[in-house]
Amino acid sequence: MLITNLDKSLRPRGDKPPLSEPAGCYSRGFGRGAGRGALLSRGVLPFMGSFLFLMASLWWIVLFSSSAWAIRATGGDGQIQISWIAPTKNVDGTPLVDLAGYNIYRGTSRQEQNEKINKEPVSECSFIDRGLKNGQTYYYIVKAVDFSGNESPPSELVFATPTILPPAGFMAIGADSRIKLFWEEGTSDSIRGYHLYRTLRPGQDYQKITSVPIECTYFEDHEVKNGLRYYYVITSVGEDGMESPRSEEREATPMANPVEPSDLKATYELGKVRLEWPASSDSQVVGYNVYRRESLEEKQFQKLTENPLTSTSYVDEAVEENKRYLYSVVSVNKEGRESLFPLEVSCYTQALYIASISEDTQGKPKKAGDVITLIMRGEPGCQASFTIEGLTENQPMRETGPGVYYQELTVPSGINLSQAPVWGCLADPQGNRSMKKAAGTISIKNDPPPPVLSLTGKVNTYGQPELSWTLPAEGSFSAVEVIRSPSAVDPNLPPPSSVLVKRGISSYVDDKAESGAVYYYALRTVDEAGNRSKLSEPVRIDLAQYSDSPAIFSVTDDTLGIPVKTGRIVTIKVEADRGCEAYYSIEGVVPWTALEEVRPGIYRGEYKVRASDRAEEAALVARVSDRAGRQRLGKGAKPLRINVQVDDQEPPVISKLSHNGSRVAGISGKLVAGDRLEVILSGEPGAIAFFSLGAEGKKIPMQESRFIQGEYQGSYVIQIGDDADKIAIFGYLSDQAGNLTTKSSDETLSIDTRSVITVSAQKQELRADNKSQAKLTVEIKDANGNPVSGHHVALTLATTDEYTDVIGGGNFGQEIDGKLAIDFEGVTDSLGRCEATYTAGFAAKTALIIAKDLDSGQAGVGYITSFIESSLDIWLRPRQRNRALAAAAGPGDAARMILSADPPKITADGRSRSRISVRLLDSQGKPVSKKYRVSFSLADGGGAEEGSLQPQSLITDSEGCGYIFYQAGKNIGTVTISAVASRLENPDGAPYLEDSVSIILMSDAPAKLIMTALPDASLEADSDEVAEIALTVTDINENPNPQAIIQLRLQDEQGRLSRNGELSALTLQTNRNGQASCTYRAGREPGLVQIRGRVSSEPPKERELCRARGSLFVPLCRVQDDEEKGKPRERDDLMDSLKDARGRLLEWLKTEGDEVRRGEPLARIEIERHGQILLKAPGDGRLVKIKILRGEEVLIGQTIGFVELSEE
Repeated sequence: MLITNLDKSLRPRGDKPPLSEPAGCYSRGFGRGAGRGALLSRGVLPFMGSFLFLMASLWWIVLFSSSAWAIRATGGDGQIQISWIAPTKNVDGTPLVDLAGYNIYRGTSRQEQNEKINKEPVSECSFIDRGLKNGQTYYYIVKAVDFSGNESPPSELVFATPTILPPAGFMAIGADSRIKLFWEEGTSDSIRGYHLYRTLRPGQDYQKITSVPIECTYFEDHEVKNGLRYYYVITSVGEDGMESPRSEEREATPMANPVEPSDLKATYELGKVRLEWPASSDSQVVGYNVYRRESLEEKQFQKLTENPLTSTSYVDEAVEENKRYLYSVVSVNKEGRESLFPLEVSCYTQALYIASISEDTQGKPKKAGDVITLIMRGEPGCQASFTIEGLTENQPMRETGPGVYYQELTVPSGINLSQAPVWGCLADPQGNRSMKKAAGTISIKNDPPPPVLSLTGKVNTYGQPELSWTLPAEGSFSAVEVIRSPSAVDPNLPPPSSVLVKRGISSYVDDKAESGAVYYYALRTVDEAGNRSKLSEPVRIDLAQYSDSPAIFSVTDDTLGIPVKTGRIVTIKVEADRGCEAYYSIEGVVPWTALEEVRPGIYRGEYKVRASDRAEEAALVARVSDRAGRQRLGKGAKPLRINVQVDDQEPPVISKLSHNGSRVAGISGKLVAGDRLEVILSGEPGAIAFFSLGAEGKKIPMQESRFIQGEYQGSYVIQIGDDADKIAIFGYLSDQAGNLTTKSSDETLSIDTRSVITVSAQKQELRADNKSQAKLTVEIKDANGNPVSGHHVALTLATTDEYTDVIGGGNFGQEIDGKLAIDFEGVTDSLGRCEATYTAGFAAKTALIIAKDLDSGQAGVGYITSFIESSLDIWLRPRQRNRALAAAAGPGDAARMILSADPPKITADGRSRSRISVRLLDSQGKPVSKKYRVSFSLADGGGAEEGSLQPQSLITDSEGCGYIFYQAGKNIGTVTISAVASRLENPDGAPYLEDSVSIILMSDAPAKLIMTALPDASLEADSDEVAEIALTVTDINENPNPQAIIQLRLQDEQGRLSRNGELSALTLQTNRNGQASCTYRAGREPGLVQIRGRVSSEPPKERELCRARGSLFVPLCRVQDDEEKGKPRERDDLMDSLKDARGRLLEWLKTEGDEVRRGEPLARIEIERHGQILLKAPGDGRLVKIKILRGEEVLIGQTIGFVELSEE
């Protein structure tokens, strides 16, 4: 019997021999555990059992002792990777045919490895053990396992210790007498700093140059000498002081540029411009080059000197009258290296120079009484005037400073103008006269817009005034002004309270109304100039009977309308505002009883029916009260029937409960969205039947079959969001007396309604030339890997964190200026696919393509990188022998104003925006409730004179807050936004406050690569001649791109790789001016050699992809009645009903930075005509960005925020 039992345990599949242990080619282990088992014959006599068992054990030891045990364990940051080579034979040499996988066991000592760390057998020959503690040594063994669960003897014992990793993105850049070192922040929480090492000999003799770990990601090494090449590595330092392995080596050489000239002067006389400058004090300077351009927009300078000048003056005779020229002179040293460009000098070739004339309307119409300010800059000491065509001519201007002329004009009534040109004029006593046209125009509107046609008002379910109106079909207006007053609205007086609603919105909820008050509301339209129509007929709304109380969303019970009897426990559920006290009562039966808040906003309680309770129809009522004591009542949809037939105590019988879930799910065992679940319940005829998915699921009614008495049938279509793991189907059967029987199914179901969305591109990299294209394929599959058809897909273009807008990054062919609209026509076909075409832009900017499944609320992401290229031809000629503030604040007034910008850095692309927030505090640091007008102005802080503020002023709210937007210009630099706050009432006598905030405008993505050869692009072949290759990288607006990586290659005329000559470097990085340089040494063969340069965008980081996948947007939805739940959607009806739907974000349930779990509610949104929806987290992660604030309008498919999903 001993032999028989042993034989069964070792040979579960007939005569198959045991598995061999995993083998491998590397070993870092120490020792191994002895395997045991045997390959025994079934014909051995029982009395030989002990002897044969001993011999079998010895046979195993001999066999495996001679095996080549080998396995590798490699430590990483918080993880260890174990790898091995798969076995091919059983221990007896027979072929291995039933290998199911491998089990990995872990321990923290050599003696025990008992912790199995994989749930299912591992099918690959490697495994990554994550979530480990750095510095702790872990020990592992691996066992092979067959399909019956039998394991092989253990592999060799291996061990490894996880450790932190050096930071990524390490680079070194040489500068004058210093080297700049950059790297990315480490991803491990245990990193507390970094150490840097330097050497003059690559790979050896490293010296630590940081005495203590540095916490930032930037370091400048000043202990270097120009011209020497230095090598660097970096390590991460953990909390225990241990260092990571060293990074890859980086090298850099500090170099000095010659000193640029200063004090350049330019004068115009007799059709020539004369330039003069003092000689450079730099002894290395041997000459000067002169450059010119005609405007700031013309970023590429024209070089005027063929060879460096040895003198310190230059005359430019190639100029035209009435033009502005910008000049710059650079120094040249003995090696031919030029200095940095100094500040330019401007010269205007005109007798009377007018630099500019501007007006402050910013293209917006003005109305009667508005003041227009005009400023002209030009030749000082002249007579100045301005003309606005159609309004006024030759109006004098006064000179307020040298060459600065100023005037104000009050707009008269009765005049309408559209984009009237503005001219400025200067005249001197000699009769010279110059005129210049302003860049902007002036529009005047004095006609009032059409009025609102009708206005109605009510109190909504939240106790707030809700207005709706009908807009005029014709007429020009930009907004509707909602006026609220505690008494009848007087059109001749300023409104006590008003708010502007954008055109196109025809409803408004006043969430600032106070409970118990009476308000009068009236509307009028407002055009862009500020003209207002006549007031609409006012409506009166009385909130005396309502309080500013918490909201109740639903009051339900679990009786399903079935009568309840003595002993029955009824569950009461109330959905309301979170953080309240909740109670319920059953009229005439149960007094007010407390409910428990089991989840935020979900209140539950239980009521046990007593024998004395009687009610044919008793209303279920709920009451919630907030911390301020404000209350709200709510009522259940159906009354309760209690003890209506006390004599009938016999419960009905459920004889059978079955469903088709396993058949529909198939081999995967998962139901997905759209699957139809059919349930059959057999029991007492004439009863009431329901079923639910799980004990807590929604009860779905069933109908008794017309053909089979006592058989009840019901079905449910799996909806998105019904996800569950191993839940049972519950059936319910009740008679008319309320006796209830419950039965659960024997089989469980798993439901996974998530979509797996992939975005693939025909080409992964495109040339940034505004025409290169790649076909995009969006594929949606369900959790079972089956294609999902009929889902609506919207594509959105985004980019990496380097830039704040997608301009220049390409488009999908239907958008304008890169702004993408939701495309409801993108529907997946029978293969679950939807195709689009992506066209590259003009900049080397990585395009993140986010595909939104508007039906499931899931998102997928793909990306396409792009590059710009340029080339330079070098002609190698045959060799020749001869060649050349405010007043102090009073009580209740604002004492301090705080301005902030979010984000503080944006891309200088003409479209990126930053939110400018203002906050007013009193002397005690509390918010100021008094109304203040805050006016904003824009000042140039360094070359970023463009940009605009939208709007230019605001009125603070009751918390002393408000915000506007700054829209970027197209030049890099720093802009300063100043604000002045004054009391809305008595502004002249009240104190005022001032503050300012700065915004940095950064370069956009590289769009231009310019290459030049100095001093000449013609070299003598087979010689020592060298040409300096100068490269400049800029964005589309000619702003320099610092730290851009340029890849170079030599090629012949046919584009093939060439070895005719040598480049000093094949990879360059631009300096802060977007410039880089290398040298080309002439080759031996005469002919044309082409130097091709390329700048490519970088692929997105994993966290950027995780954030894109976690896009939060409003999916397709509709409010269904209870009896509609579970029915299949009518796609055409759904699309028609939602095509023009708009909504409003009611509240965020989470704040930025909060950790979220999949399915957790994040925001509450109300869609007009469709009710409210809860927007839920698409996965586990962190809410990193909120784009739409409370009360703002939202559209179907519009992104309102981002959840950075966990990588796993």
